[in-house]
Formats: sequence, C-alpha cells, structure tokens
Amino acid sequence: MAIVVSMLINSSDLLKGIIATLLGMMLAAIGIDPFEAMPRMSFGIENIREGIQLLTIVVGAFAIAEIFAQLAARPMRAKDIMKRFESRRIQNDFKPKIKDIKKIGIWCYFRSSIIGFLIGVLPGAGAAMAALISYAVAKVFSRNKASFGNGSIEGISAAETANNAMCPGAVVPLLIFGIPGDSVTALMLGVFTLHGIVPGPMLMIEQMDAMGPMLLAFLISPVFIFIFLFIFGKYYIKIPLVNRQLLYPFIAFTAMIGLYATTYSIVQLVQAVMIGLLIFILSARGYPTVPFLLGFILGPLFEKNFRTSMALSGGDISIFIQPSFSLAFLIATAGLVYLLGVRLPQKLKASA
Repeated sequence: MAIVVSMLINSSDLLKGIIATLLGMMLAAIGIDPFEAMPRMSFGIENIREGIQLLTIVVGAFAIAEIFAQLAARPMRAKDIMKRFESRRIQNDFKPKIKDIKKIGIWCYFRSSIIGFLIGVLPGAGAAMAALISYAVAKVFSRNKASFGNGSIEGISAAETANNAMCPGAVVPLLIFGIPGDSVTALMLGVFTLHGIVPGPMLMIEQMDAMGPMLLAFLISPVFIFIFLFIFGKYYIKIPLVNRQLLYPFIAFTAMIGLYATTYSIVQLVQAVMIGLLIFILSARGYPTVPFLLGFILGPLFEKNFRTSMALSGGDISIFIQPSFSLAFLIATAGLVYLLGVRLPQKLKASA
C-alpha cells in the first residue's frame, strides 16, 4: 500500500510518479543481498558494494539538488527583495494585530485546522491540497468574498492554518500503517528504520518507551515555537537578503561535512553529488522527489517482507490473500488507486 501510494502522490502525471518510485527502489537494491549475502548491481566495483545510505540520498535529493536548482535560477538582487518586504510592511507588521485576529474569527482557524489535519491523514495529499481546500472553504463562508484574491488576510490565514495542521495529520498514517504522508514523514520513516523502530498497529504497544517522548514533544513544541517565533521571527524574514554566492556554498559545505562525519566515506560524498545532479535533472522535467525518496526507503522493507513470506509459504502467493487483514490491505490499496489515480486526476482536469 505504501509503495502504491508513493507512486500516486504525483497525481498530475502518474507515469512520472511510478518512474520516480521505481528508480528509488532500484537504487536501494544496490549493495549486498540481505538473504544471500552476495553483492548485486555493483558492476564489479568494490566501493559500490556497500550500497547507498539513506543520509546520502537525503543530502543529495534535498541539499545538493536544491543548490543546483538555485544556481540555475535567475538570482534576485537584494534591493528587489527589500522592496518587496517594505511594500508589504513585513518589517513592521510581523506580529498580528488583535483587530485582524477578530476579523478572521476563531471559527476560521478551527475549521482550517480540522481540514488541514484530515487532509494530512490522507497519504500523499500534501500541504498544497490542504491549503487550497481550506482557502476555498474559507471563501465560501466569508462575508467579504470580494477580498479573496486581493490579499485577504482571512484567505491567507485559512491556507496557512491548514498548511500547519497538515503536518501532525501526516504523522498518523506513518505511525499506524508505516505510510509517510509527505516528505518530512518520509524522512521520519527513514530515521525510525535506522533505529530499529517499525511503524505499524503494534508500535504503541511494543515500543511505547520510544513513542512516549515523541508524542510529548508534539504537545510541548508548539508552545516553544510560538514564543521563539515572536522573538526572532522578524530576523528570519531577512534570510533571503543574504548573498546567494555566500549562502549556498556554506550550505553545501555543511551538508557534505555532516555526511562525511556520519559515513566516513568519500564514495558516499561522490554519490550524494551524483544523486543531487540526477534529482535536479529529473525535477526540471517534472519528476517528483518525494516518490523517489519513498521508493528508496520502502523498497528494502518490501523486498524483505515479500521474500520472507514467499519462503514461509514455499512459493505460494496465496499467502497474501488468505489472512483477512492482508486481504483488507489489498482492497484498501485498490481503493486508493481508484481515488488517487483515477478520480483525483479527473477532478483536477475538470477544475482546470
């Protein structure tokens, strides 16, 4: 189910989502076969036998690829950025005013939070969908519909509230089914795997000692973020004013040093640069990054469980439909294929 959902995340082009997911699974297969202890897909090169580590993929796909993208983009001068800040009065009006909060209304915040959380629970829906749906709903219930599309603070608040509420919602399918809801929870799944934590229905029972502090952090962190944001938020918005020629080399240097300090391998550094270049080329042609990362993370889990099941059943594939819970997951997977792969693209085309 998780692999199929990762393929369907890029609903605008299903084929590209499938290709990106399979490419991630192919890269995850490089290295030593977990069952036969034999090297595979290494082409006889000794240094490739160790495989590609998750941190290498993360640094390459998110840090190095983004640096390539920013270098290829047309740079914006600091003066132009400052003019945008000054025109929108962000420098002086970073903190919200009481009258603006009253104008938006508590009901708008509450409604947008519920919408964002529920959409976050849907695997692969993402923050963009949560923001758009919440914006549309806010426009329907607003008394001043004409202001929407012209800088309405009610519309902006509804979209950003749903965007933030989507994040905890995306953790729900991760912890219950092991299906990441977005790129952040995909990274969380990778961290869980590295520490031997297997998300699933029994997670809260078998590994509550590890989940308890994380759930407590979910409750406490918003308070600290709120306080920290109001103290230092006005300085964060000045980060785009930093010269890119200084900022991005520093980011690349920090990412590569962190990767080397973790792996102690020059080969992993070279692989990170190559993967970053590959992701940059694929992204420029519309291939999504999240299915690629999910394919890399979920590929080994799929292979391990599939081959173990086939060994236990003596090659009988009916083992996947005999247990009722397994059959239920297969039916749910088929339902997600229909909803995300057929119905959602049709609605997107109709709305366009």
